[in-house]
Amino acid sequence: MADTNTDKAPATLEEANEAIAKLRKALDAERTDHTATRAKVGLSAADDEAVEKIVAARLAPAKAESDAALSAATTERDKAVAERDAIRAERAAEKVEGAIGAALGASALIKDNAPDATAMMRGLFHLDSAGAVVTKGGDTGEAAGMTPAQFVASRLTALRGHWFPKSVGGGASGGSGRGGPSGDVSVFDPASPRYSITGQALYERRFGMDRARQAARQFGVTLAGEGRR
Repeated sequence: MADTNTDKAPATLEEANEAIAKLRKALDAERTDHTATRAKVGLSAADDEAVEKIVAARLAPAKAESDAALSAATTERDKAVAERDAIRAERAAEKVEGAIGAALGASALIKDNAPDATAMMRGLFHLDSAGAVVTKGGDTGEAAGMTPAQFVASRLTALRGHWFPKSVGGGASGGSGRGGPSGDVSVFDPASPRYSITGQALYERRFGMDRARQAARQFGVTLAGEGRR
């Protein structure tokens, strides 16, 4: 019979797999030997049970070693999977946090309100299948697929208007008009059906050039004629 004893548990998953393969080979050899022995001596059905007990006793150490190797391999696999998932979650959280911070930093948000705004937005965003930071949708109560910049421009200003300045430069009026203190900035969003050069001009006339420029930059847009000013 092959020697199936070992002095130590396998240290790696590869070693564990090799040990399991070796033990299975030993078990198969034991069963083959037992079948050959029965054929030679002509064991009766009554004797067969006793022989099976003897074989089971001989195989017990090998089975225990096989179980230990499988348990060690499973534990190592589960640990590796948990570590991988933790790293992925940490990196995703960092990316979401960075995108939120960039969107808030590019907006007209009063800086003292940044911590509250970040806390509010943090649970609304995740990484989609393409790795982009967008709103989750679903139970959050917000539409899915908005970028942080789009959310700040179209939702945060409406939900928390007091987090933004109540007055704007350029002699424009305050924030009592339609769309909150920052107005309807969707006219600057090329992805919005409300995108409009005329609408941008009206926004600039109402809220001032500085606020219009800030709104446009959230969507990577340059104001018409801005280069001539």
